[in-house]
Amino acid sequence: MVDTETASPLSHDAHYLVATAGLYGWHVGRQPNGPVRLTRPGWILTVAFHPHGEFRHGRAHGPAVEDEDVNLVEVLEILEQCGSPVLPA
Repeated sequence: MVDTETASPLSHDAHYLVATAGLYGWHVGRQPNGPVRLTRPGWILTVAFHPHGEFRHGRAHGPAVEDEDVNLVEVLEILEQCGSPVLPA
């Protein structure tokens, strides 16, 4: 994985997910033109996008969830419910 600052620009869907993940304390990694990987202790979310940037699919692995397919809404729910809001400095 590479840092999000060195990878290619994000689509609107990807930008929204990455911003939300950051606000809830998730680590974000991605490969150029590859999936976005969102992690927290005990959780791994892998999210893929179509070439034009629209959300394609997500996979979640965490407590009581073993490599389960998740849609965009479910990814956002996991980010919010299993993350810890990061307060501005």
